[in-house]
Amino acid sequence: DAREVFADDSISFKKLNNSLYESFFYYGNHSLMGNITGNHDIPRFISYASEAIDFNEDAKEAGWKRNVKIKNVVGYDKLKMLTCFVMTIPGIPVIYYGDEIGMVGAGDPDNRRPMIFNNLNTYQLDVMQDVKKIIELRKSRMSLIYGDFNLLNVNKSIYIYKRKFLDETTIVLFNKSKNKINIEINQNLNGFKSNFDSKITSNVITLEPYSFEILTN
Repeated sequence: DAREVFADDSISFKKLNNSLYESFFYYGNHSLMGNITGNHDIPRFISYASEAIDFNEDAKEAGWKRNVKIKNVVGYDKLKMLTCFVMTIPGIPVIYYGDEIGMVGAGDPDNRRPMIFNNLNTYQLDVMQDVKKIIELRKSRMSLIYGDFNLLNVNKSIYIYKRKFLDETTIVLFNKSKNKINIEINQNLNGFKSNFDSKITSNVITLEPYSFEILTN
């Protein structure tokens, strides 16, 4: 559900939130379940998010019949959102090799292309830089590892939740629409800082199109 919701603008965040809470019900809020960006059995996420392949086509056949390439660079932004999601929800975050830079690939075996280490393009470098920052936040924030999960807002294009552990609070926000939005949060944001350059005014935060933010106190 996470892959579909972040890749397809027409699918509401409510579907993902329902799936997440169902997982909490079955496995608990602090399980050791792995939350993945992808694996060797499924097409790479960015292939869908960048319109390189369609959810309705045979992804394995697509890999044999054509050279699957990224068509829409917004796929890189959607990949960053997916990575932020798996890194900030309860469970163990797992990044499939190549998803830290946005490697493309259809169904197996096209999703097993050799790793790219050199001559990364601007978009790949941008993804890698943000992924590194997200990982450091995950490692250094106890609230992202052990914190309670509290939903603050969810609709078709906006998803906001809070992780809290003792006095430490982390707020995670997503905007998967094509428009810049101003979001009013029912919480005093004094003492919170933006880690990905979003603008905070009082209890209102501005999110760019297809973007995420992690606020930390």
